[in-house]
Amino acid sequence: AGPIAGGATWDTIARSVHRSGPVASLTALSLQADRNETIYARLGEKLSELDGQGLLPLDRAEDNELEELFEQAEDAEEEGRYAEAAARYERCIAIDPHDAIAAFNRGNCLQKAGRTEDARVAQMGAIKRDPKFVEAWFNLAGLEREQGKAEAARRHFQKAIALDGAYADAVFNLANLEYEAGDLAAARKWWSRYLELDSTSDWAKTAMRGIQYADLHLTRKTAS
Repeated sequence: AGPIAGGATWDTIARSVHRSGPVASLTALSLQADRNETIYARLGEKLSELDGQGLLPLDRAEDNELEELFEQAEDAEEEGRYAEAAARYERCIAIDPHDAIAAFNRGNCLQKAGRTEDARVAQMGAIKRDPKFVEAWFNLAGLEREQGKAEAARRHFQKAIALDGAYADAVFNLANLEYEAGDLAAARKWWSRYLELDSTSDWAKTAMRGIQYADLHLTRKTAS
């Protein structure tokens, strides 16, 4: 409530918490937030990330440049100027090397620009900055799958699910990956889990058909 009263947006709060990783309690912290700025914890004259990691002081002009660059990158991404957006996100990272969201967004833009390997490296960079960045694990899995690296994709989908057991997209994609690998029992397991999370969408109907197919073939295999 304090940051909101100070003019911070929900997006600013979410970005600040996300980039800080595990945060035990915000109520015990003295928070500093300017309008459209990242939120930090203040201890005397020093600032730190919300998880307590100390910061080197940023020059105000540099801080303003970071916010402006990030907004320009988001605008370019939204308008489909992916190469430009990726370059601007890269400049954001140069100013703030800890920014996992900028690395993640850069990876998405590089992927849309057709630079798959660069996108993969960028998503790995996002994960290095924030090992619990579940969306980065998911996107990295998708990139590995596109490159035919099924085992790596499997590990990354499983990591995303371990971080967020209700991440339906990761569950569905892992089921499909197992189906493509010919492991119908594993595919059935993950399709069944998906239906626990979503039972009404078109994806749910696909999962139901997948389970029916797996049951039919697994029964035949057992009978033979």
